[in-house]
Amino acid sequence: MRPASDSRIVSLTKPDYIPKMTRARITLGLALLVPVLVMLAREIYWVVVPLTLFGMFLIVWGRAPSETERLVSRLPGGKHLLKGLNQLDMILTPRDRDVEQHLREVIRRYDTRRRQALKTLLITQNAGLVGSDWIVFNQDALVLHPHSGPGPIKDEFREPIKRILKELEI
Repeated sequence: MRPASDSRIVSLTKPDYIPKMTRARITLGLALLVPVLVMLAREIYWVVVPLTLFGMFLIVWGRAPSETERLVSRLPGGKHLLKGLNQLDMILTPRDRDVEQHLREVIRRYDTRRRQALKTLLITQNAGLVGSDWIVFNQDALVLHPHSGPGPIKDEFREPIKRILKELEI
């Protein structure tokens, strides 16, 4: 049992909370921009422009992932570009395939209504909106159960669950 002052619980409620995957994208973007600035001094402009654009793209993707992916999907060949982004994302932030497979199996057992409730909990982080479905999510170990009552989806499961629900078109 965690005390009520647990920093992980508090950090989930802060509006400036940034998930690990997002931080990795932003960090890589900044890491690409620093050498670009160094190269600017040496006037190697043919390398500067693509690296600068790619670094800026990673920062934007890290700050607004769903909007960026929506924009990329509208481009010609967007479906292939999204697959490439997914592969790049797996390189930047390796995923635990066993955990993701387990989550996929658990979510596939749910009916459409319960999947929708899981999506609602994922978006709102308000357990009161999902009613009795929260008990099932707790039994499947998908949610936090802090001392103060029903909690949101566990932080380490948020991104995989978001991807799985997107795959299932929920």
